[in-house]
Amino acid sequence: MTNSKLSFSGHETFSCRQHWLKKGYDFLINGGKFSNEDAVVKLGVGKNMVLAMKYWLQAFYVLDDKGEISEYANYFFGKKGRDPYLEDIFTIWLLHYLIITNNSASLYNIFFKEFVSQKNEFTKSDIVSFTDLYCSKMDYVVNSNSLIRDVDVFIQNYVNPENDINKLDDIYSNILADLNLITVVESRHGKESIYRVVRTERRDIPDEFILFAICDKFNKVSIEFKELYDFLGDLLLITHDGLLNKINSLADKYSFVSFEEHAGIRNLHLKSIVNKFKALDIYYDK
Repeated sequence: MTNSKLSFSGHETFSCRQHWLKKGYDFLINGGKFSNEDAVVKLGVGKNMVLAMKYWLQAFYVLDDKGEISEYANYFFGKKGRDPYLEDIFTIWLLHYLIITNNSASLYNIFFKEFVSQKNEFTKSDIVSFTDLYCSKMDYVVNSNSLIRDVDVFIQNYVNPENDINKLDDIYSNILADLNLITVVESRHGKESIYRVVRTERRDIPDEFILFAICDKFNKVSIEFKELYDFLGDLLLITHDGLLNKINSLADKYSFVSFEEHAGIRNLHLKSIVNKFKALDIYYDK
C-alpha cells in the first residue's frame, strides 16, 4: 500500500473536515467525479474544497493508489459501514495509521517516522527545516511555500484549536486531535507556538488495534517484540511498557495469540496468519 514517492501539498490549505471522508465516499459511490463541473454543486463546497476533499480521500486511503475506492472505505463507509461518522476512537487511530503508512501525504510519514525520534518540543519552523533537509538527502526538491502550508495544515489536523490562540479554526477541521499526539506547550501572540509530542502508554488505543497493525504489517506468525516496537513506537507515540501491556492483554484475551520470552528475546506468536480485515471484525463485532 505504501507510496514510496515523496508528495507534498494538494490540500489547497484546507485541513480535513470530519465529514469529508464519508461525504466524498458517498459522492463517488453515486457516480460522481471530482473532475466534473457539477461536483461543486453536488458536494456543496467551493472549487478549491473539492480539490482538497479529493486530496484527503487519497491521503487517508479512501481512494487507493489507482484512484479507486479502497476496501477500507467500503468497510467503514459502505451500506453496512462499521463507523461511517468516525465515532469510534479505533477508527481515528486507523486514519492516523493509514495516512502515515500510505505516504500519499509524505509529511506525516516523515514526522512520525523520522522527526519525533529527534525532537520532543518544536515549532512549525523546526518541522519545515527538518523536512527540507530530509528531502535534500533524498534528492527531492520541495517548494518552501508548499512545505510551510503543509506544516500549517498538519498541525491543524492534530492540535485542538482551543489550545492555540493562533489557530482558532473550525473544530471539525481537527480530525486527529482526539488522539492527543501533539499538544501546545506555549501559545504566543504574534510568535510561533511551541508544540510537544506526547508519548504515553496510550490506554485509549484498543488492544485489537495492535492486532490489526500486526496483521497489516507482518506477514508471519512470529514477531519479535523489538521489531514490533520499532514499527509502532514512534508511529503511535506509545511507550515501551504501553505496547508491552497491550500485547500481554491480547494474549490474555485471545487463544490464538501468545507472548513469551526465551533467552532474553520476547516474541509474539499467532497460531496462523490473520487477515487484517478479520482483525478489524474482531473489534467492531463487539
